[in-house]
Amino acid sequence: KQQQGIIINMSSLSGVKGVEKFPGLSAYNVSKAGVAGLTEILAVEGKPYNIRVCAVSPGAVDTVMLRQAAPHLKAGMTPDDMAEILLFLADDSGRMLSGSNIEIFSNM
Repeated sequence: KQQQGIIINMSSLSGVKGVEKFPGLSAYNVSKAGVAGLTEILAVEGKPYNIRVCAVSPGAVDTVMLRQAAPHLKAGMTPDDMAEILLFLADDSGRMLSGSNIEIFSNM
């Protein structure tokens, strides 16, 4: 029987920072802010069950959604870059993190 677990939520920098690059996307932005808030409370509720909960809030990731929504924006990360971060969190390396919303900026 499993004695611990982790939930990793995907949020966005647009839910954390005021983003002028995406006008008209207030519903998207507020939904991502909600994910960050949900992460914090789930971390508290999951603690007695050894369940960690984190959120990852990346900036621009090279995805179809980004290319369609903002073709002018240069993505600083790839999905593979994100996978490395998610694997770190899921692994024992990230065991000290719970309730955290990890903001990922890239200026590559």
